[in-house]
Amino acid sequence: MSFALRIDGLTRRIRRGPLGLGRSRAVLEGVSLEVAPGCLLAVVGAAGSGKSTLLRLLAGVERPTGGGFSHPGIEAHQLGTALQGDALSTRHSIAENVAAPLARLRRGIDRASAKRLTANALDLLALTPFANTLPQNADASIRQRALLARALVAEPRLLLLDEPFHQEETDRASLAVTLRQLHELLGTTTILATRSAATALPLADAMAVLHEGRLVEAGSPQSLYEQPASARTAALLGPVNTLAGIIYSVEDDIASVRLACGPVVEARLAAPLAPGADCVLCIRPERIAIAAASAADMGGDAIDATLIAARFAGATTRLRALIGSGAELIIDRPTAAGLRGLSQGDPAAVAWQPHHATAYPA
Repeated sequence: MSFALRIDGLTRRIRRGPLGLGRSRAVLEGVSLEVAPGCLLAVVGAAGSGKSTLLRLLAGVERPTGGGFSHPGIEAHQLGTALQGDALSTRHSIAENVAAPLARLRRGIDRASAKRLTANALDLLALTPFANTLPQNADASIRQRALLARALVAEPRLLLLDEPFHQEETDRASLAVTLRQLHELLGTTTILATRSAATALPLADAMAVLHEGRLVEAGSPQSLYEQPASARTAALLGPVNTLAGIIYSVEDDIASVRLACGPVVEARLAAPLAPGADCVLCIRPERIAIAAASAADMGGDAIDATLIAARFAGATTRLRALIGSGAELIIDRPTAAGLRGLSQGDPAAVAWQPHHATAYPA
């Protein structure tokens, strides 16, 4: 299989203590990945998970203490970066900042070509009206776009972006759309590191999850969202209900789970668990059906609930319901479907398909 980037056991250790003479600890430990040409890979994880270190190693800013990586056919000048800590020069205009990497190309570039590439980068990021503006006179979203334009100006084949989503939520969504369009237009292989996994979901072709310096899982955005390998990843990628329970019985890969709050429900097993084992059941809010009926009337594996709140949230309405001895569920229902008799404080019933819920080891 062809690849644009191959990472083999990449490790970065640092030493604690004065003068770096203390014990070492791993910031990144044994990460291995292959990135296909033209792929947009989102590397997600909490703060301190090793995302920035990974990109700094790939950019050559830091050196690995173990393992390595290769990107066949991609030379140093074909690598574009926008890393954490990168800043624009306050003494130069937006256009001059964007053009800066062209002056550092080893093979050099003529003035006409540099002017054309700079104009293209400014246009791609909608920065042409701000070309002569000093960075300190522009707002944060303009400065962020200028950093991206600077990373793209030399038309790189591999693009590394670290935490590009610093804006307000509406600006993040807009920038994500722009990044996806640029990725498709330029055909660049892109690795993007972010804590905002929900923003990356509709943007990425593939995702990799880091935790405490280790790669814990990788796959398509849909597979990681719908069938994550851990409850931690489930929570990282979006809202999820988490309920404690005990495995009651197992048939194939479906378990009956007695929830700590009382009801017995069904869920797929993320890992082999025997009856009697403690577990955590996770289910997305949009995977739960709710009706103004009793569990007996709703049928199937429905359980009784009490609706305690309903809040309009745009395309969806977020419902909160209590089940069993008082465990709370959040449920997202399309606003267009209406509440259909559901009323705060009234009895209701909830249900889900067994394969839409997942039981993880506690």
